[in-house]
Amino acid sequence: MSYQDTGLIFAGKVYIAPVEQGVIGAFNGPINVPSFELTPPSTEARNRISKQPATYGQALDVVNIPGDPAQMAITFDSLPAELLAEALGGTSAAHSVTAGTVTAETVTLIEGQWVKLAHANIDDQSVQVTETTGSSNLAVGTDVEVDTDAGLIKALNSGAATEVEVDYGYNGETGTQVLGATEIQKPRHIILEGKNLATGKKARVIVHEAVLNASEATDLMSDEFINGQLSGALRTPAGKASPFEVIMLDA
Repeated sequence: MSYQDTGLIFAGKVYIAPVEQGVIGAFNGPINVPSFELTPPSTEARNRISKQPATYGQALDVVNIPGDPAQMAITFDSLPAELLAEALGGTSAAHSVTAGTVTAETVTLIEGQWVKLAHANIDDQSVQVTETTGSSNLAVGTDVEVDTDAGLIKALNSGAATEVEVDYGYNGETGTQVLGATEIQKPRHIILEGKNLATGKKARVIVHEAVLNASEATDLMSDEFINGQLSGALRTPAGKASPFEVIMLDA
């Protein structure tokens, strides 16, 4: 290996996996990462200062002792549900609702304000609203308004602001549920597989175990593509000599 003066601009694919008791799980990726920052460990200097006339005030010995461990911060704009869960300090799970019907769900309507029904994603052709006293039908669009996506209902006039029974059908759903703020500590194994654009040669970064947390607010109504960010300290697992490795390949 001989010295050669080159610059470094990384392009790469990032893969992230959970770590549980030293065991690396399944990876999510490739992930688009605008920022991948590694910070060396901090140190605290211990100085022995001369009091001797000829060298007064000069350091006779300087020793750096460890401070905080190495740190990393990673910003990503790939945000499927699994990575949105990372950005929100949470976990993800399968979401499934079986289609069904509801008969005579009792709610008290309020004029101009919404009341929550038991289910969302309602079939808009199935809704029937009946007063519990007098058994008069209330007309959707005239007496009541229903937000079928959210599963909300409200009275449109004072006459409809009463206790009612609502019959409706709701649609089946499948997807992924993000359980926000349920994982404040995220041990992760991270691989950056890429190349140096200055040389065209391949390079690899391996972070053995980063103990991360979701460190930034996530603006879900941003007009720009949303970024997630994780940051935290790096741990050196048993059997490893360093918390991370950067491998610069010859080809």
